[in-house]
Amino acid sequence: MAAAILSAFVLLLCSLRSSSQSLYTDLTVSEDVVIMNYVTETGSDVSEGKGQGLRSGANGKGDEYRSLLKFNIAGALDADAIIQTVSFTLTLNRAAFLSDDLNTTLHRVTTDWSEGPSASNNQVGTGSGGLLATPQMGDVTWNYSSFNTSFWTTAGGDFNATSSASVLVPEFFFDPQNVTWTDPQLASDAQDMLLNPSENYGWLIKNSDQGESSAKIWNSGQAPNNKPFLSITYRFPCTIVCPGFQALQPGSNTDPVNTGTPVPLRPSYPCFFSDNLTYTDATIGCFDGSIERTWTHTANNGDVTTCSHKILLRDEKYEKTEILT
Repeated sequence: MAAAILSAFVLLLCSLRSSSQSLYTDLTVSEDVVIMNYVTETGSDVSEGKGQGLRSGANGKGDEYRSLLKFNIAGALDADAIIQTVSFTLTLNRAAFLSDDLNTTLHRVTTDWSEGPSASNNQVGTGSGGLLATPQMGDVTWNYSSFNTSFWTTAGGDFNATSSASVLVPEFFFDPQNVTWTDPQLASDAQDMLLNPSENYGWLIKNSDQGESSAKIWNSGQAPNNKPFLSITYRFPCTIVCPGFQALQPGSNTDPVNTGTPVPLRPSYPCFFSDNLTYTDATIGCFDGSIERTWTHTANNGDVTTCSHKILLRDEKYEKTEILT
């Protein structure tokens, strides 16, 4: 009985040590914009970079909306963070009166764009019309990634055809409600955006059915509250840092108690355990007792990291230089 209790306690301790490695952050949208395929006036370009609402779907005339959003992931996380899960949340504010339950999808954008200065008088929650603003230089439109100097390769935005996440958005009329997308592909997208911030062009949101009166209106980053946000769960690798180069007198004790042991790169991050450290020594050069010591740390989450340092048992400076090179 006592053995069973002890075993359960050890399992719980290991679980706590492992689970404490996950960290969490929320990011508010850094840029967002609405673009519109103004089919009732062919060739017209409109935009909404500074409005309070984002849109997907189509209005009663069949004019199609899409929205683009960026989050500054590299500005919020260290470059070596390992992203585990991502949730993407928008506040659904209004829907077209005849709008049905529709799958609304997120797609990774593959061409750069910026929010732009355009703004209509539309305000979320007021029933304002769906017309957007006349574009200004640098705005994003259905045809331009940057008005009026750079075209999209494909009108309506350049994005991956396969969605990164999809959710069934319910028919909706009155009170705002949050809608959240989550999918392993979102985490994969975010990890790549972290590692390659110059290629972080965000995501595009659109309805799977772009038929008439399918429009959904979402709060944008310009809304007074309930702005779009990204929730990220992540962890860090359990990186270790070895002691520096040491030049000791011949015959000195090279045991770790005298020459030092590795320390965690992030002392406050709970994944480093001294009882999971091992080391091996290799003789270097022609110097009696001089070694290169390689340390290995195995974390409870499976991370294995190594580092090494040299311990030279001669005090001639030129020999120190030779070993270092």
